[in-house]
This record gives sequence, C-alpha cells and structure tokens, in this order.
Amino acid sequence: MIRFDTTALRWLASYFGQARGAWAAAGIATIVASATEPLLPALIKPLLDRGFRPGGIALWMVPAAVLLLLLLLFMVRGTTGFLADLALAKITQDSLLNLRGGMFARLLARCRSGIIQKNAALPCGRQRGEIHAASEKFALLSP
Repeated sequence: MIRFDTTALRWLASYFGQARGAWAAAGIATIVASATEPLLPALIKPLLDRGFRPGGIALWMVPAAVLLLLLLLFMVRGTTGFLADLALAKITQDSLLNLRGGMFARLLARCRSGIIQKNAALPCGRQRGEIHAASEKFALLSP
C-alpha cells in the first residue's frame, strides 16, 4: 500500500493558498470554457444535416450562424481561457514571491545564528547561490 505524506503539501498550501480570489476566478473561467466546448458540434450539426439539400436551411442563415454564433462562442472561450491563464499566473507569481521571501528569511536567520560560532560567510554564500539557482529555475517554469 502506498502512503502519501501530506506534510509538504500543507507547507506549500500556506504559500499557494493565499490568493483565494484568483483560485476562484481560474476555476470559474475554466468551468465556463469547458461548458462551451460541446456547443460547437451542436451549432454545426443542423447546418451539416439540413444545409446541403433543397428546402433545408436558407442560404443567408449559414453566414449569419457562422458569424454570430461561432464567433461569439470562440470569443467567450478565448476570454475565459485568457482569464484562467491570467489568474494562474498571478497565483504563481505571488506564491513564488512569498516562498522566496520565506526561504531568504530562514537563510538569514540561520546565517545570523552561525556568526558567533563559526565563519558564516562560506555556508551562507553557498546557500545563497543554491537558492538563487533554484529561483531562476522556478522563474523559467512559471508563465
């Protein structure tokens, strides 16, 4: 049986769970975008079923349906997708900023406590370099 330790997730939730409004906006925008996905086949089906035979759909309705309904549908999907991406980028940016601040605060506290006992310049310099390299990798991964 696989055991899943949630300690790290609870620790990260304190950094990534602060932007509740952005999480809600991203969730609602994603739900709206996914709800509009089955509308495209539903709008095109009558055009394909009744549009290519005599007495079917009037010819002027085809461009009207394409222009009005399909463009409106894609505008809604594009806007909600953009809003979801924007909210997730804000969550990532703010959370990583808080996480880096916490890492540097802990690093400085550790360096201050080691100054009295030994030369703290070498370990602190090495840790700063490692944290800087890790933060650059996170920056490349975030949108």
